[in-house]
Order: sequence, then structure tokens, then C-alpha cells
Amino acid sequence: MSFNQIPRPNNIKQLLFENTDRGLWIRKYPAMIFGSDDGDGVYEMCFRIIEEILCHAKQKKIGIDIQNEKREIQISCDSYSADKDTLTGMSVWLGVNYLSEYFEWLAQDCAFRTGEGLLSPDGFKDGAPGGIRAAFWPNCRVFGDIELDYYHMLDRFIELASLNPYEISFSDDQNKNVIRIPKGLQALLKTNPRYNREMVGLNINAPQLSGEIVIAFSYFGADCQKSFVNNYATEDGGVHVEGMIQGAQKALQRYTCEKNGFWRDTGEYIKSMNYVISAKADNAQWEGSVKRSLINPDIGGIIARQVEEQLYSKLLVSGEIIG
Repeated sequence: MSFNQIPRPNNIKQLLFENTDRGLWIRKYPAMIFGSDDGDGVYEMCFRIIEEILCHAKQKKIGIDIQNEKREIQISCDSYSADKDTLTGMSVWLGVNYLSEYFEWLAQDCAFRTGEGLLSPDGFKDGAPGGIRAAFWPNCRVFGDIELDYYHMLDRFIELASLNPYEISFSDDQNKNVIRIPKGLQALLKTNPRYNREMVGLNINAPQLSGEIVIAFSYFGADCQKSFVNNYATEDGGVHVEGMIQGAQKALQRYTCEKNGFWRDTGEYIKSMNYVISAKADNAQWEGSVKRSLINPDIGGIIARQVEEQLYSKLLVSGEIIG
């Protein structure tokens, strides 16, 4: 049975409690929504719902509290708001509802979004709600019985705060941190001066595409290479990474040819290039159902051209970028 063949629910009660076909389908194939049917799926479910809330919050602040004894995750974001007909995140909300043992609303004015509109304790509401306060218990019978690791989740929240102007308050029974990263992507790139040369920042600007890139060439090979699209960690890379490497290679070839008077192999520079690239694409296209590789055919060329011109200009100013 495919997801599209399942009848669309008529109301919230049917969506959450009566549409057993959809609920059973999501429970049987949780990896189709969260990329894994083992313990990692619990983390992905939590990350995706937090990212979705922050994306539509007026003030980019959120509180997350983990209570492992009760296997409970509490989330609060007082400035969360969304338009009624927004479709983004529908599968996330459906997955959270169907892959939780129980879902409790902690405030009467909170709301989630689905393709049908805003989901709330009192039914659909037009316009924007005043925020969200909720707790949920991930269904470990579906994903596997795990205890949520505070420091594993902290690493992901540090990434989120580096990619976006977010403030994330994160706590469990023993730990509490407020995460805010004013330096952005630079915080994700290892910058030990003993190993890396000068850090270079590049910007991507095009219709329906924006992004940031931070590059540092290392004396001893690359040990930090991270890529993101719309906050998703693209573990398998994609056209954005290919375009960046292609643009960097062309810029290095132009610079070394001008400096030395002859063409020089720049492969060693590319092998020693540490980078973090974060792209925001309005119409991102992915390979497969899990968002680990970007495949938009036009994005790679756009990034390659802009990286080439910007990096070449910076090399002309300071050749110490590559030593």
C-alpha cells in the first residue's frame, strides 16, 4: 500500500484516532518518514519536529526538556505560528502523532500544522496560534528501546544554532545548556592555527537559493567536511557539494596559473580542504525518501560559478589562504 492511496481524513478526530489504515502504515514503515526504524529514528523524529517549529517561530527560541525516567520530551516555543493552509511538515506531524505512545497538550492555545490545517486540542483554528507547549512519548516499541543521549542531541542542536540564528534551551535531569552560536558556520569548522591556514567565508545568492560556505585549507589533510541543505545534514553530499568543489578547483587553477605562469595540478589543495556548506533551497529535490543527498540539476552550476569567482578574488588578495 502506498501512502498516497490511503484516504485523506475529514477531521482531526479521524486523523488521530479513527484512520487506522494510515496509523498502521506509519507504524509499519517509520523509516519512510524518519529515515530509520531503529533507535536513530527516535532522534530524527525529535530533531525534525524541533526544526519545523523553529522554522515557523517569530522569535527563534525554543525549550527542550528530556525526562528519561518517564521517557518524555517536553517542547515549548511561545512564538510559534503558521498559516492554516501550509503543507510543510505534514508527514512530520503525522509521524509524531502515530509514533508516540501518547501526546499531551500542555497549553490550550498551542497548535500543530497538518495538510488539513492547524491541529489543536479544540479543533482547527484559522490564523496563527499563540505558541506551542507539548509533551510526547516516542513509541519505543516501534523504534527500539533506547535512552535518549543528552550529548548526542546537544551536538545536533549546536549544529542547528550554527546554521541559523536560533537560541535553544536544552536540559535533562542532570544537564542544562542555552545554545546560541553568534559565529555561525565558523563554529562548526575546526580552526586550530597549527593545522589550518586562513579561513575563507563565501556567500551564495540566487533566486530561490541562498547559502554560506566556510573553507580552510589544512597542512595535514582535511578532517572536517560537513554539508547541509535546509538544515538537513546531507551525509551523502549532493550537487551543492559537487558544485562547491568544482568552483574551488577552478579558482585554484586560475590563481596558481596566474601566479606561476603555468597550469598546476590543484588536486592536493582540494584533498586538504576543510569546509562547511549550508544551502537553503526553496524547491529542494532529494535522492530517495531520506534527505541525505541533493539532486537539483541547476544548483550545482550556480554554486560552482559563485564559489569560483569569490574564492579567486580572495586568493588574489591573500595567497596565504593556500600557503
